[in-house]
Amino acid sequence: MPSHSVKRDSVKLRHKDFGDKTNTNLLQWAESEYMRLHDARMERQRNIDFMNGRQWGDLVEVRDPDTGKIKTVTEGEYIAMQGMKPMEQNLINKIVNAYIGNWLGQKMEPVAIARNPEEKDGADMLSLALQSNWQRSDNDMMALLPPELSDIACGGIGATVERWEMTGDGMPDTMTYIINKNSLFFSCGMTDPLLRDLTMIGYFKDMSYNEIYATFAKTKEDERKLEDEYKWCNSYYPVSGVQYGQTNKTYNVNFRSPQSPNMCRVYEIWTKEIRGRYRCWDMMTGSYFICEEENLERVPLAKYGMTLKQVNEQRAEMAMESGIPIEEVPLIDYGQLGYAESLGYFHDTYWYVQFLTPRGTILYESESPYACGCPITLNIYTMTNGEIRPIVSDAVPMQKNLNRVLMLQDLIMKNAAKQTTYIDTKALDDSMRHEEIKFQLTSPNGLIKYNSGKGGDKPTMQQGQPISIGVEGIVSMWIKIMEDATGVHGAMQGKEALSGQSAALYQQQQMAGSTMMQPFLHFFETFIRDISIKKAKFIQQFYEDHRYINATGDPAKGAARYDKEIAGKLEHVISITKATATAVQTELNNQLAVELFKMGAFSVKSLLKSVSLPFAPALLRNIEDEEKRIAEAQAAGQQPGALQLDPNLLQQANLEISPEQAQAADALMGAGGATFQASAA
Repeated sequence: MPSHSVKRDSVKLRHKDFGDKTNTNLLQWAESEYMRLHDARMERQRNIDFMNGRQWGDLVEVRDPDTGKIKTVTEGEYIAMQGMKPMEQNLINKIVNAYIGNWLGQKMEPVAIARNPEEKDGADMLSLALQSNWQRSDNDMMALLPPELSDIACGGIGATVERWEMTGDGMPDTMTYIINKNSLFFSCGMTDPLLRDLTMIGYFKDMSYNEIYATFAKTKEDERKLEDEYKWCNSYYPVSGVQYGQTNKTYNVNFRSPQSPNMCRVYEIWTKEIRGRYRCWDMMTGSYFICEEENLERVPLAKYGMTLKQVNEQRAEMAMESGIPIEEVPLIDYGQLGYAESLGYFHDTYWYVQFLTPRGTILYESESPYACGCPITLNIYTMTNGEIRPIVSDAVPMQKNLNRVLMLQDLIMKNAAKQTTYIDTKALDDSMRHEEIKFQLTSPNGLIKYNSGKGGDKPTMQQGQPISIGVEGIVSMWIKIMEDATGVHGAMQGKEALSGQSAALYQQQQMAGSTMMQPFLHFFETFIRDISIKKAKFIQQFYEDHRYINATGDPAKGAARYDKEIAGKLEHVISITKATATAVQTELNNQLAVELFKMGAFSVKSLLKSVSLPFAPALLRNIEDEEKRIAEAQAAGQQPGALQLDPNLLQQANLEISPEQAQAADALMGAGGATFQASAA
């Protein structure tokens, strides 16, 4: 086969032209894309401020009364300059919480579905492993995802990274981390809503002196490189360089400099590279794989222990010795046989990772070691013509108008409560000072001396008249407009129906709100599915045989051992479905299992494995022990006694179950020759 030029390998070409020690070009590209995301980061920060109750931070230009010059201040400062206090009624936070609550109420979980229906056992095992990881206490996805949903609502960007690392229980596992959007960058020229035209993505992270050494210092040479790169970091402990609570502010983040002077900045950048490779088809095993050019004649493949040419020569020799015609020999076709145009040489695109320092020095680089390619999951809502538009951005103008109306209402109330006192100085007694007059006016039993002989009028008071411009109606109007725009009506917030409101109208409001929420929640479901796909790939790649996996909440998903032969090579798709571990679903499962048992479709042991009862596992072990005792007695030629259930276990079960579980319990105990009476939980 002809050899190909190094220009067909983008990484080798870069190493040839610029060396393999630094990559300042990539760092400059990342910085350029980071700056292009500046407006998106500023809008995200503004939306977060509005959600967290900091709603008077927009900048305005005013004239300084002292100097007469134009200066820039926040709206809150401008209001304070006029002697008023900024007022707000935070509805955006309620809207975002309604989205979170609606999603949590659906109780979604990932499920693996086998492409081949005959491989259902492998799909069930992979689903169990995936849900077990989903529920880990140190990787609780139901605790990680709600804050990310809130972040996406404010910024329109969701980003996580998957890591294979040691966990708190001493077992390595796949872990999900949320990426701070103030450190995220990616190629911004994308127009595909599915982001299939993404060519570069990464983020920077500030690490302590100890972390940087533990991660990248594998040799003495690595230690010297790190000391040269981070020589300003002369402390083993980080020192805060910004005020508390401001570390995640957009205006405090710099692409080149860490936020703390004693932290080391590292850039993790993933790029799509190109390389000439071969598509191969092994006709003996029916397997399809991709190999490098050097695997044809120079470098043996691990799965065969020899090169492809040597494998074909060996098979041809064995066929000749056996008298098999050469045209019937199952060879490996890598384009030389011409059986299919898709086989042979092609340009493969793959993900490549580089860890860089602020000077562009390469700390580590490699083709992606993960089966999923890039471990970073990125989704954007909504991206139309390459523009990001978060849902909170649509609610901010309405929130500002509502705040202005509240300020107007407050100003009217202050003016209505205002009163003015008129005093004719000609009528005042010379013995009273102005301070004493002011004090007596505000005292309950005040006394003001005046002399009518001087010809002046006695002090009079004038009360301000309230002005009604329908502020209450305007406030209600803006609240209704915001609810209509976001779909978060009172029904979606869990509020009780108004007096006299029909149940049909209340249900209609819930359905209308769900319709408005559906696009965003569907996007978030897609985001979760993409995360789950990467998790499943990590599990298939790294989980070893006989590893215990367990998912709580469903008796059918008890502890099991992972079988890599069954689940590791499974071709599957990931679906996000409603979790079965809900109270209503559990009761329905119990009822269905009891009905099948009464029809004779279930044995007692199958029923115990299917229902969700607190005593079912112990009762199942009791029955299995009794069966073992009977079998041993029969093997010894003895007369075994009848199967006996542990009375202490029955008494314990009687105290543990709830009235709703009584039907299943009665069926179980009836099968064991006992009568069971359920008591209140």
